[in-house]
Amino acid sequence: MAGEQHFEGIISKRADRPYRDGRSDDWRKTKQLASQEYAVVGYTAPKGSRSSFGALLLAAPDPVHGWLYVGRVGSSFSDALMREITQQLEGGGGRTPTAHVATADTDLRGATWFGPRFVVEVFYRGIGGQQL
Repeated sequence: MAGEQHFEGIISKRADRPYRDGRSDDWRKTKQLASQEYAVVGYTAPKGSRSSFGALLLAAPDPVHGWLYVGRVGSSFSDALMREITQQLEGGGGRTPTAHVATADTDLRGATWFGPRFVVEVFYRGIGGQQL
């Protein structure tokens, strides 16, 4: 309902608590998350403490280009999920994008690209200037 009216989310209060002035833990803001499935077509180099990959490169089917780069996702991975994804990324790749890139994303210069290998469901609050 909140999303249909283009609201960010809803505010709710515990039913067993009275109304009081000021902030309290009795109130919660619940933000709406959207989700979409995308094909993984590459990854960026790891940074910081990561040793396997930095972010996954995502693409959606496109009637003109075959695959269209829609952005990258690199957060909220558990250690177990990082290991599972790393195994699926093995098998080589190249420096030439396998999806049409319509953005000037400088972080893609050293990326490893390959044909779609698996699909992920991405949860997000919004799409930024450089897509996901």
